[in-house]
Amino acid sequence: MYEEGLKEGKQEELKEGEMKEKRQIARTMLARDMAILDIAAITGLSEEDIRKIT
Repeated sequence: MYEEGLKEGKQEELKEGEMKEKRQIARTMLARDMAILDIAAITGLSEEDIRKIT
């Protein structure tokens, strides 16, 4: 049971890290005046998530 909880925790950390990286990439793309639709297509983030970054 302990190992299962530890495994789930690590998976959540990985997902959180991936999302953080995607947001950072989106910030960079926004700074280069890329279109939100293009950023969404490339990063997999929703348009709403990208708009929250701005």
